[in-house]
Amino acid sequence: SVFPNPTKGEITIHGNFNGNYGVCNIYNVVGSLVSTCQLSLSSEMTMNLDYLDAGIYFIEIMDNDHKYRSKLVITK
Repeated sequence: SVFPNPTKGEITIHGNFNGNYGVCNIYNVVGSLVSTCQLSLSSEMTMNLDYLDAGIYFIEIMDNDHKYRSKLVITK
């Protein structure tokens, strides 16, 4: 899960990742990759997105077995 959503710039990613790591990608509305990070096996991670403009984005979280996609709204 990803919260809060909408956010003012910081999100928390919560989940159980299978394998050695997970990957988080954030795309803008036209599908361009604007941010990426590797997620460790820990169940929670905070990600600062203050550098992104307000708007609608799509977040994709993947590990060896699962893929999660969701709309992410950034407000300023």
